[in-house]
Amino acid sequence: GAAGLCAARHLRQRPGITRVCVFEQSSVVGGTWVYTEKTAKDVGFPVYSSMYTNLRTNLPKEVMPFSAFPFPSHLPSFVHHSDMLQYLENYARHHDLYRLIRFNTRVTMVKRRNDDGLNTKWDVSYGGVRMMQDFGRNLTDSFDKVIVCNGHYSEPLMPKVKGLDTFNGTVIHSHDYRQPVPFTSQTVLIIGAAASGTDIGMEISDCAKAVFLSGRSKQRDCKLPQNMSVCGTVEQLDHSGKVLLESGKHIEKVDAVIVCTGYCYNFDFLHPNCEVQLDDHRITPLYKHIFHTKYP
Repeated sequence: GAAGLCAARHLRQRPGITRVCVFEQSSVVGGTWVYTEKTAKDVGFPVYSSMYTNLRTNLPKEVMPFSAFPFPSHLPSFVHHSDMLQYLENYARHHDLYRLIRFNTRVTMVKRRNDDGLNTKWDVSYGGVRMMQDFGRNLTDSFDKVIVCNGHYSEPLMPKVKGLDTFNGTVIHSHDYRQPVPFTSQTVLIIGAAASGTDIGMEISDCAKAVFLSGRSKQRDCKLPQNMSVCGTVEQLDHSGKVLLESGKHIEKVDAVIVCTGYCYNFDFLHPNCEVQLDDHRITPLYKHIFHTKYP
């Protein structure tokens, strides 16, 4: 993905670094920007991209480029996800990064070998991947430093809403949202009113009967479509689709729920002796949320 490519580019240009190795479990560069219409339900194994068909960036290209590598000038400020992927592919080619990448390779364990101050060594175990399933035997290499660039937009965070698990209608996380057409003529409840929830809600409002956007704040930075409204926090959802709000008001019936409540961090490949803790969605002990304070 973007972080791994950027790190690799700067590492390979730094004097004194003799080897840079990038492990990538898929067969292409791009990370979360690699769009696929398939979801985990379709293929039976994890799909790591959270792109949907019409997604554009919510930051302008003028503030996003890597140093000395601007986006093409003909692109609009808010670029389509396919343009973002093309940018990352061009970046990798321009800086000759493909030769550093071991594609179709999954890291299974990162373990600290010794503790000798700044001379700490790290054993990285990895194996081949086909169709997102491990195959073949694991190998282990030793490295002086490890940079984790696995992203955090692939493991959905599901809210604890009473009745959500027994609701008879459709329930998906935004991670699995691709197109608005399946919600045609439906009444849709979106839980989570930040960037993804608002954007997806506005998109499906073109074909849905009604869209209710559930969030803590009723303040919106943009004008909403006539068939879309902010309804406040959901207290309970029954199996038939009736929604009870914390305000005491009701939504009589929804046909589908799209959950837009973000993602979980996952570092299951880090051995406990790496001493990285994840508690209440906070990673410690990291300086500026980047550098391990004990093993910098």
